[in-house]
Amino acid sequence: MEDVLKCIIADDEFYVDQHFSKQKLNLSLGITNFDYIGQIERPNSISDFLARYNIQLHPYLKHATTSTNSTDIEQEIGRDVQKLIQEMYEDDFLSFGYDFSPKSIHPVSEVVCGNVDDNILKMILELITSKNLQEFKNIETELLKLTNSVDTNQILSEKFGET
Repeated sequence: MEDVLKCIIADDEFYVDQHFSKQKLNLSLGITNFDYIGQIERPNSISDFLARYNIQLHPYLKHATTSTNSTDIEQEIGRDVQKLIQEMYEDDFLSFGYDFSPKSIHPVSEVVCGNVDDNILKMILELITSKNLQEFKNIETELLKLTNSVDTNQILSEKFGET
């Protein structure tokens, strides 16, 4: 594992496979504004956010186990690997509210995001779920009254084959 981590660290971070790259890069954090970034360890927070848009979160634990394995992860991976992981993902630990200790499996703080107008988010959701072109155009007109920064062409193309 140590050799793999050293190779990933030595590579240009923009060319690292997305499964291993920093989440800060995957999400374009600092470039893209988010209203909310959920943490899987806080499902109630995610449910509360989605409920604002009438979306229900349905837990699906297909492979859930009753494992109580309490293996000491620090002992399992060793100090050198631990330090490489901490070095490689330092920005993620800091940006997404996680402790550097492998024993700490829960976030120590929530991710702080800017505020996006709820009306804009609701209208974008309505655009995505619109049933026909006329409904799409009506919602698009209302959305453009709120902001000129929403590009609806990609959604329109994907849904109705038009731009």
